Amino acid sequence: MNDVTRYANMKDSGIWKLEDIPSGWKIIKIKYIATLDPYCESSNIANDSNVSFVPMECIKNNHIIERSSKKYKYNSSYSTFLNGDIAIAKVTPCFENGNIVIMKNLINGFGFGSSELFILRPFKVDTKFLFYALQSHSFKEGAVSIMTGTGGLKRVSSTYMKNAFIAMPPEYEQKRISYYLDSQCAKIDDIIAGARTSIEEYKKWKASVISEAVTKGLDPHAEMKDSGVEWIGKIPKHWQVTRLKNIASVARGGSPRPIEDYLTSEDSGLNWIKIGDTIKGYKYIDAVRQKIRHEGLSKTKIVHKGDLILTNSMSFGEPYILNIDGCIHDGWVCIQDIHIEKEFLYYTLVSNLCKEQFKLQVSGGVVKNLNVDKIGIIYIFVPSYEEQKNIIDYLNSKCSEIDNLIGEKEALIADLESYKKSLIYEVVTGKRKVI
Repeated sequence: MNDVTRYANMKDSGIWKLEDIPSGWKIIKIKYIATLDPYCESSNIANDSNVSFVPMECIKNNHIIERSSKKYKYNSSYSTFLNGDIAIAKVTPCFENGNIVIMKNLINGFGFGSSELFILRPFKVDTKFLFYALQSHSFKEGAVSIMTGTGGLKRVSSTYMKNAFIAMPPEYEQKRISYYLDSQCAKIDDIIAGARTSIEEYKKWKASVISEAVTKGLDPHAEMKDSGVEWIGKIPKHWQVTRLKNIASVARGGSPRPIEDYLTSEDSGLNWIKIGDTIKGYKYIDAVRQKIRHEGLSKTKIVHKGDLILTNSMSFGEPYILNIDGCIHDGWVCIQDIHIEKEFLYYTLVSNLCKEQFKLQVSGGVVKNLNVDKIGIIYIFVPSYEEQKNIIDYLNSKCSEIDNLIGEKEALIADLESYKKSLIYEVVTGKRKVI
């Protein structure tokens, strides 16, 4: 990283979140240096021509996932933008997550997209400097503190966007800061990208280790036989090939309704666990959403600590072992009365053996669901009880080792992202001087 130091002369900014700023800088409202939601001239583009289409999910930090659309599909409900405009999400949590981008390389120089975007067109400030200033936590904290709306639909107001203050250095210093942050952030982003690549490789390694253990066993010299499953090939000769329904009962979850008010810990009721409370890749689940009354809920399937549950929507086929007594809704499948080691069954369900079979049972349009009625017919390979225990011990140890490696990379990413945010804030607010 390049050297930075403090400015020799500082002054009170008059804005409590910004504190002191360099004496040669000034405090200015965004509306005086950039136009909010500006007019976008596109009369020179034919209606049947392609232009860029940018829905919310296509915007990450200074990156657009390229999509195109015919211009005639544009209507007044969309935001519009030109090359050089800055787009920033106005809704939570996209705003806090840094969904901001400088538009460039737009098809025919024009684009339209989500109405949940603010578009800023800089005219008295370096575009890159403003881009970084809009990522400082002083700007974000001010916006979040006065967001309007409820729950996950809170929005930053256009009034805040126009009247928010930023610390603005002279033009030559804006460019120097932009160049510096471009260079430093690129280095940080490269390290983060490398760490994320490593995480994906570790996850593939873990999946391979699990699949190998539950389909081939731990004895490399074991006599083998054809499994009857094309993508698996051979399995140990003494292993049993059966179907899930022959070693466990498979049942749908019910559809409980929560009571109007949250129950206190002293109240009666059953825990209600929702799919949104799960963390993919974890073996156990104990997150409690809230409590519900069981009376009158005849369709509700009660599950108990140690039961195995399976998602049949969203991340379909993701299994968990329940850590608490609970009550599940219709986004789950209950696997109970298990006649083999439940941890062995868990590892089998996360292996390629079952994942590939689950894919064949998926149905639905935009929202895919696992066909619950056919889950019971998937193939399961069952070794002896002693081998099951040995495989569980091996996988618990090996997966823990891999998870620790993943955790180290995730911690590195978190530290780097925190450092990057701090660096941007300190540089764009004059707390550090670029040499």
